[in-house]
Amino acid sequence: MGAPFSTTLSDYTKAFSLTWGASWEKLVWLILEQSPLLYLMYKKGAIHLEAAPYARIPFAHAENPNVQTYQGSQVLNTADSEFAKPFIWDSWGQISCQSVVACDKVDLNQNAKRQIGKLLDAELTQCAITMRNFIEEQLHTASSVSGDIDGLRGMIEFLTPAAQAAGGTVVGNVAKTSTYHHNQYQEIAGGFMTDGIPAWTKLYRECSKFGRRPDVMLVDPAVYDGYEEWCGPERALVDEDMGSAGFTSLRFKGASVIPDYNITENSGEGFLLNLTGGSPSGASGHGFEPGMLDPVKGKSQGKTNLGNMVLWINPNAHFFMDDWRLAQEQWAWISKTKFHGILTVSNLREQGCFDFAGGAYSA
Repeated sequence: MGAPFSTTLSDYTKAFSLTWGASWEKLVWLILEQSPLLYLMYKKGAIHLEAAPYARIPFAHAENPNVQTYQGSQVLNTADSEFAKPFIWDSWGQISCQSVVACDKVDLNQNAKRQIGKLLDAELTQCAITMRNFIEEQLHTASSVSGDIDGLRGMIEFLTPAAQAAGGTVVGNVAKTSTYHHNQYQEIAGGFMTDGIPAWTKLYRECSKFGRRPDVMLVDPAVYDGYEEWCGPERALVDEDMGSAGFTSLRFKGASVIPDYNITENSGEGFLLNLTGGSPSGASGHGFEPGMLDPVKGKSQGKTNLGNMVLWINPNAHFFMDDWRLAQEQWAWISKTKFHGILTVSNLREQGCFDFAGGAYSA
């Protein structure tokens, strides 16, 4: 009685292995296309494949002391200019999802390989959706245990620069005690009309002072509703690119404004992020090839630029799926999918956050 069952599933897993690439592309695209943050990072080229013990990015923590005027053959300043130190991220987030199919479900479909295929595909699709939600949540939080991704709240604090310096939170193995190593922050006391838009304008300006402009504003959904109300039909700037990808989005200056359901509704909080920028010197590894993740459109969507904020993914754990195997301790078939990633930033001063402390988001 065991042979037909074994043969049926064995035949399917062989076929699955032969089409693994197509299945992988389908699942990864499912993860990207329904996550606004991951999709934007993908579009902006802010996803980078790297197999290394850590991510290392040079960081200038002070100005070069040797800039000067001079005349003729005047002796020039050559003071030690070790003003750059590397950011080092060495704690890879490690995420695994186990898809489990009870043997009796397969037993009932021994003579229907197509049904078995649909059953296993459904399990993998649910795995992709679950991993997407979990990774998104991780990218928004600060790490608390080993194996977590240290996300936005681990590097961007809802505090003034002075308070950040006093707290000395470590980001990239460097404490936030330098004037060169802090994020921008605006506390907003009133609603959009009185305080919100002026504060957003100032925050956008502060994050743009260093040559690059923010790409995206992730906001509490209630804040998004307030901004949409303030805009009205005559001032609303719809983000057509994000809209065509299926996301609700407006624009503020050059940034996409997106309601983010990983930010607690009615918290009044939001992030202003700079995802793109120049490549840090010394960075190595493979560029993320968006084209291979775009079976729908069949073309590359961007270039890996190793910009300001980057999600590094280990290519050996890039949603890697193993074959279906019979479990050791139970009558079930199991396939595991793993993901290893690190979120890094090269210039915190180009990142920002805000908080409607007064709780007034409406226009």
